[in-house]
Amino acid sequence: MSTGNLLNDEQMRQFVANGFIQIQTSLPEETHRRAHERTRKAFGPIGDMESDRKYNPGNNIMPIVPELHDVLADKNVVGALTSLVGENYLIHPHRHCHPNFPARKVESQRRTIMGVHKDGHADGNPKPRHRHPRWLLLFYFPHPCPERLGPTCIVPGSHYYHRIRHTESRVRNVPVRRLGDRFLLPEGYVNREFLPLSAGQGAVSIIHFDVVHSVVTNIGAMSRYAHKFVVMRTKQPDSPSWDNADRYWKPDSLPETNESAIKTANQEILMTYMWNWLRGTDDLFETDMVPTTSISDLTARLDNDDVQTRLGAVSTLGFYRGDAKSAVDRIVRLLRDPSDSVRLNATYTLGAIGGAAVDQLMSFLRDDGGFYREHPVLNVSNAAHALAAAGAEARGALADGLGSPLEHVRAWSAYALGEMGATALAVVPKLLTLLDDKSLNVRRHAISALGIIGVPQNTVEPALRKTFLHSDENDERIYALQALIRIGGSNEETIDALAAGLGDEHPYIAAFSAEQLMRVSSEAALERALPFLRRMRYFPHAIA
Repeated sequence: MSTGNLLNDEQMRQFVANGFIQIQTSLPEETHRRAHERTRKAFGPIGDMESDRKYNPGNNIMPIVPELHDVLADKNVVGALTSLVGENYLIHPHRHCHPNFPARKVESQRRTIMGVHKDGHADGNPKPRHRHPRWLLLFYFPHPCPERLGPTCIVPGSHYYHRIRHTESRVRNVPVRRLGDRFLLPEGYVNREFLPLSAGQGAVSIIHFDVVHSVVTNIGAMSRYAHKFVVMRTKQPDSPSWDNADRYWKPDSLPETNESAIKTANQEILMTYMWNWLRGTDDLFETDMVPTTSISDLTARLDNDDVQTRLGAVSTLGFYRGDAKSAVDRIVRLLRDPSDSVRLNATYTLGAIGGAAVDQLMSFLRDDGGFYREHPVLNVSNAAHALAAAGAEARGALADGLGSPLEHVRAWSAYALGEMGATALAVVPKLLTLLDDKSLNVRRHAISALGIIGVPQNTVEPALRKTFLHSDENDERIYALQALIRIGGSNEETIDALAAGLGDEHPYIAAFSAEQLMRVSSEAALERALPFLRRMRYFPHAIA
């Protein structure tokens, strides 16, 4: 596939900071008009969300609205997705049109029509949350969508944070207050900014999968339709996949008018790490920033009552790298700071310090079991993120962690090693032993890590294939399938296993099996896939 029109540095910086980007397709207006008309007809007389659940065509929306293929193949869309998640990305077989029907009663205050949330995965099983862009959501409105029609609204920068609210209770129909061109969530939310992804004709919005979002009431006269797709990264970045000119993260280059940007001035250590990861840089904390405040002064500020003071101090300490090892004790304590932003900066500053922080980070990891038990897949300790960022200096400790008697230590050690990518190659044999772990959650993290690391296929591919063929857990089989896609599993035995998967009762197992057979694209693979694809023919309209 052509890489299309790639994003530039400014657009990538906006995505790194905010977790979203909006682009314009190059398609003619007539394409969008037809897409809108066919979408509208697909929903017919449906006029409320309860009926929508019953009659929504769901994953079958693509043959009903074939223009959606044109949208996904548009050169600007391909270029943006390539820029964000690299070449050879995967469009998940889940796709869904979310209608927002005009409110039956217009109230004085707008509300969300669902909870303010982060998405789960439609294939029925949770996936670890990655701060790196490994998964994206793509929204396409086949018509202009001004704010009054109730577009998707997001909380910019929220993909870096674990919590949505300071208390974890889920709230539906959340009242929002207008604030300029955006909304404000009520007190109690970690980040109250709520930005409508208003769009003109032919616009596409792409957001990090873990960005907090919801939908506000439609106070317009027409129904609003949002086509949603999920995109999966299949390869670790080894070089910039966008039109990159700037070697270093440059926070000052974010547009002054971009009020939706999170406060990056005191989060430069986090942004530097993400920028370098996306560029495929060996040194994830490479920068031209030279701190001018002394280590001792910065360390003293870590106890300041002012959040911004702590935030800036711990971020700046990260640019001292290993020279800031004297502050490790104090920075580790900030992993439990009341401020989510401070905890984030502490995480990546400890990763930048590296080896001198590893022992204390492993200790913190062992003590963080309560967080794991809240959700063993979605919840990942900041200590695990910090150890991943430390790279090779933490590899040995994490390899030891794979053999821990504590389930959460094994799971998070596997996660952290996966985030390292090729740096963790030496530990692959130990990771493979976790595929027989008694804990399904540990196995999930291990399979995910093996897929992300990506090689060596001669040992990983047979192990993943065994899990795919013999596990009794469908979600574990889907993990294994996605890992096989990431490593490019293609030998004869794998083709046979994928062909068997085409007949599986679980629709996503069949869909991912077909996807990988087509990616292998050998004569043998395509011969196995074609009969399945012929049977899947769908007519969007009955023909007499």
